[in-house]
Amino acid sequence: MSEPDVQPETATTPQLNAAEKEVAKFIDGVIDRKPETMRSVMTDEFQKSYDFESMTNEKPQKRAPVSFRIIRTSKEAGSFTVQAEILYENTKSGKQAASQVVYELIKEASNNKLLINSESGAKTQKPFYKKPLFWILTIIGLVVVAAAIFFGLTYRRTTQNQAIIKNGWHDVVEGAKAVDSVASNSTKDEAGFTAYSQELNDYKNVISDAQYKANQLVPSTNDKNDISNYKTALTTVNDYIVDATSQSTNVANISSSDFTKLDDLSQTAEDATANFQSNAKFLSDKMPTEIFAINDVLQAQRDKLDEAKAKEQASVNAAADAVAQDKANLASVNTTVTSFQQGFIAGNAGALRSYMTTGFQGEYNFNQLNPDQRQFQYPSSFRIIGTTKQPDGSYKSQVNVLFKYTDNADQYTQGYEYSVISQSSKWLINNEKVGSGF
Repeated sequence: MSEPDVQPETATTPQLNAAEKEVAKFIDGVIDRKPETMRSVMTDEFQKSYDFESMTNEKPQKRAPVSFRIIRTSKEAGSFTVQAEILYENTKSGKQAASQVVYELIKEASNNKLLINSESGAKTQKPFYKKPLFWILTIIGLVVVAAAIFFGLTYRRTTQNQAIIKNGWHDVVEGAKAVDSVASNSTKDEAGFTAYSQELNDYKNVISDAQYKANQLVPSTNDKNDISNYKTALTTVNDYIVDATSQSTNVANISSSDFTKLDDLSQTAEDATANFQSNAKFLSDKMPTEIFAINDVLQAQRDKLDEAKAKEQASVNAAADAVAQDKANLASVNTTVTSFQQGFIAGNAGALRSYMTTGFQGEYNFNQLNPDQRQFQYPSSFRIIGTTKQPDGSYKSQVNVLFKYTDNADQYTQGYEYSVISQSSKWLINNEKVGSGF
């Protein structure tokens, strides 16, 4: 949720601040889809005309508001006007676009409270090149230039300059198309991106050649603006492509500031190109707009590299986790076997059962724990010889148990092999094999 962007030159009184707060509360309600929050700052008339039904509809919104900022606030004839910019996100594509909205607030007579009375789209000023006057002046200028070229002494030079510009721009446009042609394969594999980076480098040389020839042009009275616009377009496109070429050789380390810089250079180049092409009517080639989306190609490659790096790191982490888990499991298994042997030596059947599966308990000879079974010989101590993990995830533990006689100093070693499995988050002995010592 964005905070209101207070403009110092307009937000100079508590009433203006209050108007902004009411609008911010209203837009928060729109974003959070809370009609009651919105109604609390709306006049009755505005509530009657507002489409609350679309907010309560469970059908997903095609375009959802995600944030906003207050642009300006003003007071006129007892009412307040707040202009806000709301950022909307397409719920399918994820693309975002901003729209400006104007809110009119009035004071409610009963309690002197500011309430929103209407909502409308903000008027935007058309770009100069979309205004009729611009085209009228352009047409008049072209007629005058055409007449001057036709009757003037500079006709020959102008024609030659236009030919050089036209040919040079043709090469630049074709170079851009060549870059765009390999862009689709750039993220398929390393070879594809290498080819794309090389094409960018080749394109840089094409632009450099066009710049050299442009610098040799001698402007006439009639074409100095075209030449100036041409040089500006070449310079800005060159700056953009040089930076893009450099970034393409080190995609893995491109920072967010690098992407921002490249995006700014792209916009500047696109604007200069549009200005040049719209005024140079003699051109037959138009720059493809895809060339100004190199940032997207580099970002896609960066994302691919980051994904590969993340997968590699995840594999390393998984291996480390597996080793750590095996180590922990081994310690738990040894603890189970140790506790079982301690219970065996002590003749404690209850202790043994805590470390045995139900199946093993049914098979085990608990009679051997009774004192009368140990009146001539008894287990005295034990030693775990080794514990190893089995392919099925269980563990095999080999133990030597030292037995002593009650009537003499003789002793012998008995070997036991245990299968230990995980059951109900515990490691339990599932069977026992008796043999000679290990």
